[in-house]
Amino acid sequence: MARLAHQTAPGGATQTLLNIVPCGGPASHASATPLIVKQFEFDPSQYAMEAAVLSLVLRATAANGVSPLTTNVQLFNVTDADLVAQLQFIDTTTPGKQEIALAIGAGGGQVDNSAKIYEIRVFVDAPSGPSDTIELGSVELRVTNTITG
Repeated sequence: MARLAHQTAPGGATQTLLNIVPCGGPASHASATPLIVKQFEFDPSQYAMEAAVLSLVLRATAANGVSPLTTNVQLFNVTDADLVAQLQFIDTTTPGKQEIALAIGAGGGQVDNSAKIYEIRVFVDAPSGPSDTIELGSVELRVTNTITG
């Protein structure tokens, strides 16, 4: 398949082009039952560029309502009923960042290289009171093309 002009990597070797895909905004949740923060379609093949290596990172900012507590942010492939990634915020009431590199592929736990519907889900491990919450700040997919030539 021929690439369009905007799909050819600009710049020189090792430089990067970063695209941010917003996947969820502020939310508060106090349950072990997952809350769907956002549902969206994503297709990494739309970001591929000639002469560049594509990589994906899921990044979230969040805090816990109290400590000790473990809270979770998940990327879930709804189309194929597959948990792709999970970030955990452990014993912190100060907002912080967690991120995980995502593999592109057709296997379980991977982001398929075609259009799929995804969800961002948040939940609390074993909540015991109303202060046992996840305080989500934001979630994003960071799509990076690193130029190879």
